[in-house]
Amino acid sequence: MECIAHRGSALRVPENSLAGIKYTAMMDIKQIECDISVASDDIAVIFHDESLRRMTGDPRSVLSVSSEELVTIPLISPFRSVTQYIPTALDWMQEASRHGLFMHLEIKVHDQEFRRAVDAALRAFDGSGLTKDHVRFSSFSFEAIKYLTSIRPELSLGLAVTQYSEIADRSIEELDLESMHLQVEFVTREHLQAAQERGLTVCLYTVNELSILGDLPLQAIEAVFTDDPVTLRGAIAALKF
Repeated sequence: MECIAHRGSALRVPENSLAGIKYTAMMDIKQIECDISVASDDIAVIFHDESLRRMTGDPRSVLSVSSEELVTIPLISPFRSVTQYIPTALDWMQEASRHGLFMHLEIKVHDQEFRRAVDAALRAFDGSGLTKDHVRFSSFSFEAIKYLTSIRPELSLGLAVTQYSEIADRSIEELDLESMHLQVEFVTREHLQAAQERGLTVCLYTVNELSILGDLPLQAIEAVFTDDPVTLRGAIAALKF
């Protein structure tokens, strides 16, 4: 079971920051996840929320601020470390690539047309020099993933949902997905089996303690998104299978 650094190891460094890339790589975690939003000038940036308030104290929305200004806004952090700023998606991808990390790129549609969000993310990806083997794109937006499937069928894609039952089996097949990203609190053994029968990789979010998995069979879970991948990796290693 692979431990993916959710928002770049958000319990150890400011979430979705360049520092998260360095920490994740330094701790020998092989995969990292980030969130791609879009600035007012159509440039993709790495930020989770629609509003800047939680992570910066600024009440504005990401969509209302230019990328030129966003990259100067410091991230609020409880950690004693060098101040981190909102990175552009291009800079983030290139930095993660330099550290040899596999990237899970979750596209946040927020309050905008889904094509705008996808196109901005793809421009950053295409400008980064990465290949399709370095990344998997995902989104909670069915329409965004459907659009990605139609214009870039060569890319590895994942669909994020709260519950497996939200998506019809026919829709899953239509998207030609590589993985399903499921909220761990609502996952059952039956969901894992159904996903496996369709040839889908199962990734659960957000798993910061092993106990949250309950009696789910670990061998059926390909990966988990975790804010503290180092601690969780140690807990998994301590298990006796």
